[in-house]
Amino acid sequence: MLIKVSESEVYVPKIAGDTTAGVRLVSADGTERRVVISDEKSALIADPSGALLLRKADSLARVDAEADFAKTDFSHFDGDLSEGTWTSYTAGFFVDTDNLRCKKFEIEMDALEPDDPGYSGPSGFALIPGSLDIVVTMARDRALRIVNAATNRVRRVELPGDGSSNPVVVDGGIILINYDSLCRVDAASFEVTASNKLQPDVFFAEHGLSGRAFIGVPHKSEIMDGWWVPRPYSSDILLVDAHSLTPKGAIQCGGKPYSLVEFGDGVLFIIDHPFDAFQTASVADLSPLSSD
Repeated sequence: MLIKVSESEVYVPKIAGDTTAGVRLVSADGTERRVVISDEKSALIADPSGALLLRKADSLARVDAEADFAKTDFSHFDGDLSEGTWTSYTAGFFVDTDNLRCKKFEIEMDALEPDDPGYSGPSGFALIPGSLDIVVTMARDRALRIVNAATNRVRRVELPGDGSSNPVVVDGGIILINYDSLCRVDAASFEVTASNKLQPDVFFAEHGLSGRAFIGVPHKSEIMDGWWVPRPYSSDILLVDAHSLTPKGAIQCGGKPYSLVEFGDGVLFIIDHPFDAFQTASVADLSPLSSD
């Protein structure tokens, strides 16, 4: 959700009803500014290769934040998908950031066979490196899907809980949110190799009952060994082991932390749910978890 565009600014998607021109950039001190990159309605995307991409009406462009957000348009690849080398699948395109080219590929929604058509559906996409396999997480659905773009074969991968989102493929595994849990799925066998419930059930005073609550968007740390997992309903950020996904420590930050980025000096820039407030925390504030 958040994208670090430099060591001083973060890209934040616009909230519903925001008609101000330009993409939304916020500095670590909370100062906002808008930068008009294109005259089209557009959004920024972080490619797994580290590139910053601009989603245009019918194509993509690479954006250089260090050169005043200058953009270089992608060319359209006319060959067969199997003839290309792809770094990601995003916004309906196979993307080759090294050669600045892309190829449109739309997933057939009916082929996903959602558990509850009209209610469940895709919530995120990721490409398994070196393949044409697309990971499709599904909102309000028991399984994620693996779609092979060459054969259109769709494979179900059953998850411990309902609803998945925010897939990331790294170190041979697919890391994803499974509502109140974080899961790791092997990117070769598609077996669930780790799953941990990280958000305890919550008492919702407005409804007078307890129920499940979701975790925030995981972020792989470049400073610590593991993943940061913000917890909107626990007012903290967990550091979890990269493989077992077991919590190793927590930062008590208050608020409802939902998504974050990490700066090289150890500052975490955080957006709170429901995306109208920002705060910062420090890696130095990480503490062992209570035994309670």
